[in-house]
Amino acid sequence: MLESEPIGYQENAAALTYQIIAQVHTVKLGKQYGGKEIEKVIQKAKTYMIENIDKPPDCEMLAQELNVGYSWFRRMFRQYTGLSPCQYFLQLKINKAKFLLQETSLSVKEIAAGLGFGSQYYFSKYFRKKVGVPPLKWRQFSRGELERTPAVLSKQISP
Repeated sequence: MLESEPIGYQENAAALTYQIIAQVHTVKLGKQYGGKEIEKVIQKAKTYMIENIDKPPDCEMLAQELNVGYSWFRRMFRQYTGLSPCQYFLQLKINKAKFLLQETSLSVKEIAAGLGFGSQYYFSKYFRKKVGVPPLKWRQFSRGELERTPAVLSKQISP
């Protein structure tokens, strides 16, 4: 059965499942926090992260810019999203990296620099830890250029 699935199918399915769970969680929290100040703060933080995806995460500075204490911000952000602010920011970066690897011909070095990682080596190590395969293998799998192997099949994305 696995061999008839397109390359990257399981990885994409896992990512979509994670997004669906996050949306359901957000809707549930919207009912709990809807219209409250915390919801506005979290939305501003998410917008900031998307607009500044090319910078290294500095969640303490972000809390200062939002005029809230870092401990409170971290606790409330985790309660609202299920991830700490820095984990959320890094997950956005990994998602953007996966898109860039699949849809562009940018080098790993260019992608790492464009996403604010200190070096391509750190980026590659972090990408592999989160996705299960190195960036170039992800590119090959996602484009259908590489056959699946048992070692890759056993490594799943952890949302």
